[in-house]
Amino acid sequence: MSRASSTSTRRSTRGRTSTAPAARRGRAHRVSSSRSSTTHSSAMLATSCAGCGCEPTSQRPRRSRCKARRNGCAPTRRRASATRTSRSRTPWRSRRVVAVGAATAATHPPRRSVIGDVATTARAVGGRRRAPDRGLGAANRPLPATARLSGRASRSAGKALILWGIPSWLGRGHSGRSIERMLHTRLGTTTLGSMQRFLLDANVLIPLEPTGPEEAERDTPLAVGIVERATRRGFHLLVHPETIRELASDPDPSRRVTRRVLLDKYQELADPPVIDHVEGVLGATAPGSNDWVDHNLLAAVAGDAVHYLITNDNGMHRKARRLGLTPDRLLTIADARALLGTLVNSPQRPPPQVTTRALHALRRDDPIFKSLHDDYPDFDGWFERVSRQGREAWVIESSGDGYAGICIWKADDDEYRLGGKVMKVSTFKVSEEHRGRRYGELLLKALFSELHANRYDHVWLTAFDRHAELISMVEDFGFERLPVQTDLGELVMVKHLKPTDDALHDSVQYHRRFGPPAVHPSLPGGVYVVPIRPRYHTRLFPDHDRQPPRLLPDDDPFGNALRKAYLSQSGIKPLPPGATILFYRSDDWQGISAVGVVEESRRSDDASEVAAFAGQRTVYSFEEIEAMSGGGALAILFRQDRLLDPPWPLDELVTAGVLNAAPQSITQVRGEDGILWLTDRLAASF
Repeated sequence: MSRASSTSTRRSTRGRTSTAPAARRGRAHRVSSSRSSTTHSSAMLATSCAGCGCEPTSQRPRRSRCKARRNGCAPTRRRASATRTSRSRTPWRSRRVVAVGAATAATHPPRRSVIGDVATTARAVGGRRRAPDRGLGAANRPLPATARLSGRASRSAGKALILWGIPSWLGRGHSGRSIERMLHTRLGTTTLGSMQRFLLDANVLIPLEPTGPEEAERDTPLAVGIVERATRRGFHLLVHPETIRELASDPDPSRRVTRRVLLDKYQELADPPVIDHVEGVLGATAPGSNDWVDHNLLAAVAGDAVHYLITNDNGMHRKARRLGLTPDRLLTIADARALLGTLVNSPQRPPPQVTTRALHALRRDDPIFKSLHDDYPDFDGWFERVSRQGREAWVIESSGDGYAGICIWKADDDEYRLGGKVMKVSTFKVSEEHRGRRYGELLLKALFSELHANRYDHVWLTAFDRHAELISMVEDFGFERLPVQTDLGELVMVKHLKPTDDALHDSVQYHRRFGPPAVHPSLPGGVYVVPIRPRYHTRLFPDHDRQPPRLLPDDDPFGNALRKAYLSQSGIKPLPPGATILFYRSDDWQGISAVGVVEESRRSDDASEVAAFAGQRTVYSFEEIEAMSGGGALAILFRQDRLLDPPWPLDELVTAGVLNAAPQSITQVRGEDGILWLTDRLAASF
């Protein structure tokens, strides 16, 4: 019986709540549940040749080799019981970042879950004729030059990281970017090819393409997620001709015809590799059998016709190990979805006052676009083209009718060969009547959040010399001028986001150049804990996820800004430039919720001087400044680095030696243990 027909029979007998795996998945599911990912009972294979009777060259688990195999003889196997501790036999350069994913472990407990091929030089498929495009994932768009495992993905997918030859405990407490730096230190930066190709097994296609409501399975939502993410990046999803023939043997004629139509949306693998090598290792099988199909799929991976094979068959994974394929070449459905999640940008929620809008939904006649029409004669044509591409923008809505600010960006645009993953800011504009409300910095918050979450290396934009205010603002946030101009005479400005070996030692310049977020890892200016009452915290950090958003951003420009001021009556001496300040929200949260970098601080008993020094950065009114200045007020100008959610609670701060008790005034962290703990926590939240 074919696997397709077996699947139908199993589905009908097990009911609608069944996962209805394919027949060979059923065989895999009968593997003893006592098998562990670290220690398990295995069988030592002693091999003798059925053709010549020669002795095996070694007695290694699952890797016995016949002396005469080069002559084409087929080995037979006998099993001898043995117990061993499982250990990877692949050299350290073949290892990948592996995580024990919570969702994957629950679905497929016997195996580890490979969530990312983060440093593999993809092998392009050359010299092979591709089948005509069948419509799904056929766009051959380039991948980012370096694929990364984001901090968010590394944390959500699992707790245990096995880095390339780096002990797993080194991954604890590190962010995605710090893990990335360890990988680059060990291996150097590598690139992924421009066309990622995923081969789908029948046990993936069946839940992916149900022929009726009753055919939907537990893995259907995960499988659909694979298609959605692959389509967004233009990756290719392929089906092997033998899989098509296998599914065509379904005894149900209605389901067979429906599935044949559904499969037409996938690209068929052209010129699939022969299976001689695979059967030379795994043994010969009857053409058309389940094992025959398995061997054809494995041959496609071994022959580099595809990058990955997606299958939920544990037996296939065991066969792949016997063939010497690295574990990350075969993925379960959950593994593939997680991997694609690391390669596809994850849209970030902008600050509450900013909305994400599709370009086609914007009003092109809004006054904010008038100067753009004047500067760019083909602005309307460009806007139509990028709208059809599905591009989006961050928009600040005006309290009246119109847009107060807008930022349009383009992912993966390395026109100036900066290298790595590059974003282009196509349009950045604040309307004239809304100047002075720090809307430019509010849009930069959304921009920097997107850049950091999706691990960009560079971001660039262009601007005419006459836009001096825009140029001055972006230069203050680390953008530098390139020695080139566009055909229209615009300046080209770029911000590098990845700290280099010769990174600045000045903490303020380090933050400006590479952040936010970016705190100098050595914390050279010292660390201070600053208590702040909830009502001032809400106004100074209105975009913190734990507090309700404001309906309109107009009232408090300092809340929109990244450059802020804090006033205190603390008797501590002025804080040095570059100091790291940790805002401790008292009363309700009792934890550190925000991080900043000090630019300058000053003490004065003159309210006018303090008000002039703080400017629009402070949450305090002039009357409040006057009341605070009687005994001398400390004004601190700082840059917001990041918001912490959840906040670091008081009990952890006390246990770690950061604080002795809830702070009543600005407190410097002096203990070595406390500094080390903060260094680790700041790295983990980066």
